[in-house]
Amino acid sequence: MTVRPGQLEGLKKQAAECIRLTREKDTGALRYDLFLSSDGTQCEVGEAYTGTQGLIEHRANVEPARQALSDPVRRQPP
Repeated sequence: MTVRPGQLEGLKKQAAECIRLTREKDTGALRYDLFLSSDGTQCEVGEAYTGTQGLIEHRANVEPARQALSDPVRRQPP
């Protein structure tokens, strides 16, 4: 994903909230990490779950924070 100009700090704040919620609430998350490029213009989220239910649980737990995360980034087409 591309970090929108001037939005790096907002991205970091929202990502930290997603990570906090994942650690506190998810029971099926194996990993949930944010990776930033050295210049702070690109980011990637690495995530893994025990199965479909783990992903569904995670989505429900972090949905408000995930929606806010959409503002600071521009998703790249697959």
